[in-house]
Formats: sequence, structure tokens, C-alpha cells
Amino acid sequence: MANPYKIKISSAGVSTDVFQIMYDVSGNSSRVLANIPCGGTATAVTQDQLVTGFTVLLPSNALNVYIVDIGGICDGRANTITL
Repeated sequence: MANPYKIKISSAGVSTDVFQIMYDVSGNSSRVLANIPCGGTATAVTQDQLVTGFTVLLPSNALNVYIVDIGGICDGRANTITL
């Protein structure tokens, strides 16, 4: 069963890159792309969407959420949110 979580950040510096939201679960350190309520995955999320709040669906056994920069100078850099 997936639960909705609103991911909201206070700022992302001067980045104009896009982000993807991933998570891991208990017993498995592999990262998985988060789903979004209207279908699809949380890819190409903009800084503006993260500042205003972006809703993702996460399984009940999710441990950490990762905001991963895709593209640009910080490509692949991730910031972790512990649930």
C-alpha cells in the first residue's frame, strides 16, 4: 500500500537543473523511483515544484527519500530525507 508524502524544500541554491525523487526500503539498499498520484514516476521535478511541495507515493516500508539532481554540474548528487 502506497502512502502520499509531500516533499517540500526551503531552497535549492541557484540550481536550474531538474530532479528525480527516489526511495529505498528496509532490507534493500537499491533506490527506486517514486511514483506520483496521477501515474508515472517522479522524474524531471523542477526546483519550483519542490519549493511549493511535490506529492509522491511511497510504500509503507520506505526508509529514506532521495532528491537526486539529474543533469547539470551536480548530476547524480543526492540529498537524503529520512522518514
